[in-house]
Amino acid sequence: MTVKANVSETAKETRSRVRSTRVDASVTLVDVARLAEVSIASVSRVLNNPDKVGTEIRTRVESAIRRLGFVPNGAARALRSTKARLVGAIIPTLNYAIYARMAEALQQRLSEEGISLILNSSGYSIDTEYRETRVLIERGVDAVVLVGDAQRPDTVTLLREQKVSLVLTYSNSDDSTVPSIGFGNATAAGAVAQHLHSLGHRKFLMISGVSRHNDRVRDRKLGFLSELGALGVPSSDVTVVEEEYSMAAGYAAMQRQLQSPHDFTAVFCGSDVFAAGALKACDEAGVRCPEEMSLVGFDNLEFGEYLKPALTTVDVPGAEMGKMTAEAVSRLLAGQADSRQVRLDASLVIRGSTSAPPRAHRKVSRE
Repeated sequence: MTVKANVSETAKETRSRVRSTRVDASVTLVDVARLAEVSIASVSRVLNNPDKVGTEIRTRVESAIRRLGFVPNGAARALRSTKARLVGAIIPTLNYAIYARMAEALQQRLSEEGISLILNSSGYSIDTEYRETRVLIERGVDAVVLVGDAQRPDTVTLLREQKVSLVLTYSNSDDSTVPSIGFGNATAAGAVAQHLHSLGHRKFLMISGVSRHNDRVRDRKLGFLSELGALGVPSSDVTVVEEEYSMAAGYAAMQRQLQSPHDFTAVFCGSDVFAAGALKACDEAGVRCPEEMSLVGFDNLEFGEYLKPALTTVDVPGAEMGKMTAEAVSRLLAGQADSRQVRLDASLVIRGSTSAPPRAHRKVSRE
């Protein structure tokens, strides 16, 4: 038996009522079910086991939740009103050292201010990020820290309607109303292009992360390709492959490219993890680095300096981002308006994995 058959108010009346209100702390599961025209059990399944619900029903329920501003735990809303000084952060993964570095600095600085941190991960999924944001709101957080600016629009809307502060980190947002602490991913990738081009390289491979719903990866790819284009390198001389983040993926991508007909002499990897796998593939194929193949990473993770050869890479200010993000959160919780866009420096660290290409591949610039 569905809720639709057991309530006196029609769905049409409910929709009319919703249009006249934004967020109502008294909204219940029944209200959501009524608006979505499904059973209470269906709403519960969407909230707790969304993967087990059909797309049509899930879409209707999620739409009703957004329109009503529904948050299951009313006690959490009450807790937030008492200034619990609790902050949530959602990072893409707990397996990536650069995010761990940032999260640790964030937690330490917040702790100094007497603020507690709940740390969740999204697995690079903006849908998971939305669900985790709802969970954090239900737990009564005062603010949420998100990585990058490629969120679902309703994630930001939900936070605003629930009066939960938002701070973005790891890249700079176009939204001037939200504080963001990051660095220029495109600018940093452009510096890699300049370095490799100055050494004489003219044919390139880029092993990139997956750019869909990931502004950091998107900007690195755009920055690298744009700078090469500005230097006169045609797009046909640059091969780009996108891979899921892992050393194994970097290894497999490099192995495939080496086994195919190719003439590239320089590889830009969107992370040091990709670069470590690519270096192993070169070694197994008998391709000497940097004599025959130059290799550049991104992030300046600790192991890069101990590879053979040591890895040329981009140093990302992870700890500084974490600290400054915490300070932005602290200001917001203290009632201070803050929408500053802080852009930190990400510098190129040149080590032994890059050099001039083999003589047969060199081209002297006429500039």
